Amino acid sequence: MTYPKEIIVKALHLYAEGLSISKIRDCMWQHEGFYLYDSRILYGVRKYARAFSQFESTMKPRLKGRIHTDDVQVKVKKTRYYSINSPDSETKYNLASTFTKHRSKRVCRNHFKKLKNKIGSHAKEILFI
Repeated sequence: MTYPKEIIVKALHLYAEGLSISKIRDCMWQHEGFYLYDSRILYGVRKYARAFSQFESTMKPRLKGRIHTDDVQVKVKKTRYYSINSPDSETKYNLASTFTKHRSKRVCRNHFKKLKNKIGSHAKEILFI
């Protein structure tokens, strides 16, 4: 990475906000004066996504509120999937996430095991909506 740290961080932030690679390229050129190739932006996103994921997996979150577990049915190319998420009600930090084709007791049990491993015994109450 030969670009300044501020440029890399801004490009990653724009990507996290939902901008496409081409919009990030245009924004960085217009506002910062740096022309970033699409392949370099994608490389940076992949590189730092792995680093952030590894860093996040070592952290133990501090809970501020209740944990609300909810599932949403999603269609992808006419196939139904379930997205199960467990965010903290105060911080909105997603503590556990499961994306599955079938919703069953086994899947929910595994989701709650993942949640328990993440938070330990800090939770006083978990609501399943």
